[in-house]
Amino acid sequence: MVYEVIKKVPNHLVSFPSVRDVSMVNTRQLDQLYVPRTKTQTGERSILVEGPKYWNSLPPNVRCGQSLRGFKKKLMLHLSSEQFNV
Repeated sequence: MVYEVIKKVPNHLVSFPSVRDVSMVNTRQLDQLYVPRTKTQTGERSILVEGPKYWNSLPPNVRCGQSLRGFKKKLMLHLSSEQFNV
């Protein structure tokens, strides 16, 4: 879902923080998403927090997929190698 938000959905349709929105925020990597702060545990589990956290944890070669199909393939390879410690 995060991939589709970043790559396909117009910014005015979602309140998801994009990479462009992060340019003013101090992050270690320029291509990482901003993870908003919340005051509740429920907020911590929302897609607006968990999505950017998970996206930022992916290696750059997985995040840079040019198509949804390519992204899914790279993600599956990454998850399977992580699962089996390859």
